[in-house]
Amino acid sequence: MQGFKNDEHKFVMFLHARVGCGSLKNWFLALKGIEAKGKGEPHKSCLPFQTSTVPAGYYAFQVVRNPLARLVSFYKQNVVYKQRNWEYMGRDWTFERVVRHLVTKAPCDARCIPQVKEGLELKRIVHLESLSEDMEAVQKDLGLNLAWNFYQKSCPSPETKCDDVKKPWKITGHQMVAHRIWPHWEVMYNDELRKLATQIYLRDMQVLGYGDPRPEPAPTLAPTPAPTAEPTAAPAPTPTPSAAPASEPEKPTPTVGRPSRSTKKRTREAKPKPATRRTTRKTRSTRSTRPTRPTRRSTRKRS
Repeated sequence: MQGFKNDEHKFVMFLHARVGCGSLKNWFLALKGIEAKGKGEPHKSCLPFQTSTVPAGYYAFQVVRNPLARLVSFYKQNVVYKQRNWEYMGRDWTFERVVRHLVTKAPCDARCIPQVKEGLELKRIVHLESLSEDMEAVQKDLGLNLAWNFYQKSCPSPETKCDDVKKPWKITGHQMVAHRIWPHWEVMYNDELRKLATQIYLRDMQVLGYGDPRPEPAPTLAPTPAPTAEPTAAPAPTPTPSAAPASEPEKPTPTVGRPSRSTKKRTREAKPKPATRRTTRKTRSTRSTRPTRPTRRSTRKRS
């Protein structure tokens, strides 16, 4: 946060980036009779008047902006149009990805850090959303009669709907520039992203007058049931002595003699037949197909 001290009127103005600094610095310089023209000239001309403390008896005020709208402005100016100047050089990030990154990693860029500074005594807080009315009150407190038009850029209303863009928070910066898509800052949030951004800037929302959102309570975990003893298996019943098996009926003793035909037939049926395996033998012709050699007669003469 930057502070700019005016010793003539004894006040200090505190500003953060993305809160309309250009118009406010031009007003500050006009009180000193300095006219800064050109891009970046108001910022350079205010450097000699920077301060971080409030002298005794000085009137201090701070200009603030809705943290959620400021985060969208940061994404537009410093990520979409100036990606090379951000710490993620050349990467094309969506707004959703930026918000989720800031949840896991605390904002350290001066253009998106929280606006509340502990221990700073302020006489008035000026809201960018009502800049003209609040600055008139500041001039009245300081006894100033400077006629100044605090220019505020107009933006689409929250009711503006993009028919071809249903989820603008998922569109990359290059696509927004190429298709000239830039809806109202409220349209850039869905319910989940709004909760995440509120979690990042919760202190700003509570102190600077942008509502008093309360963080959702952590879900209560159901009590863990106490471990119950495993049921012991019932002892196996002892086997009772069973009665002695009944004696098999005595087989009739075979009669000695020649068995009858019916007995042979029953024996033949009861006896299992062995599995027969058919074997095929290749028949070889007894006649040789090889031609026979003529026998050589001995030409030796008998002696």
